[in-house]
Amino acid sequence: MTTIRVDAEVRDRLAARARAHGRSLGAELGAMLDDLMWQGIEDGYRRLAADKAELASYRAETAEWTGADLGSLAATAADEYPEYNS
Repeated sequence: MTTIRVDAEVRDRLAARARAHGRSLGAELGAMLDDLMWQGIEDGYRRLAADKAELASYRAETAEWTGADLGSLAATAADEYPEYNS
């Protein structure tokens, strides 16, 4: 837990939003940050979709990763690195 200093107007606006959503001030701030994060991700995908060459490159790389043969990987870290098992 911590305390932050904000103008009374900002606190009041945040409190109003929190009440409207039935959350505490901290939970409202967390939700707002989550929303901003997802907005940034969605904006990035929109920019990617607008650039046909970058989109093609992204899709090719995605196909390469999702098509990788993982059959030779060990099931666990202990299997992969037996020298560290005791």
